[in-house]
Amino acid sequence: MLVAEQSWPQFRGDNQHSGQSSERSISKPHLRWKLKVSDLMIQEVAINEYGTIYVGSEDGCYAINGLTGNQKWSFKTNNCCHGVTFANRQSFIYVPTDDGLLYALNSTGKKLWVFEVNGIPTPPTVTSEGYLYLCADKLYTLDTNGSLLWSFPIPGEVYNSPPLSIN
Repeated sequence: MLVAEQSWPQFRGDNQHSGQSSERSISKPHLRWKLKVSDLMIQEVAINEYGTIYVGSEDGCYAINGLTGNQKWSFKTNNCCHGVTFANRQSFIYVPTDDGLLYALNSTGKKLWVFEVNGIPTPPTVTSEGYLYLCADKLYTLDTNGSLLWSFPIPGEVYNSPPLSIN
């Protein structure tokens, strides 16, 4: 695990889901550490600017020290967590679960609030102002306190967090 100069706070890195980073990859990767946290780990992870890795699993969310591989904390849920988003400005971690809940955690893993949707929420896309955009049965916009600002019905199922335009 390399500690990067920039964070990777959400699915595909940024609000546009570009999947691009200015970081250079190493030419000969090697295993530095491994950590068993549950039987099923989810592929979408978020990494903050200090190298903490946030990963969802079948039983919750884990924070892992990216340099040592040591578990910093875990947050247990009643259902599978299928991705996490880290918001740099607020230092919040957002954890969507298959039972229709979106949890907001602080940097120590303490629950701040819960928002419920119909369906399975996507990991939210978070703006620099702290607004959250997520999909389930609707496109939802929440403020940093988890209060609904607006929602809009969408047809069908959505599996990825909504990308946002640069403008």
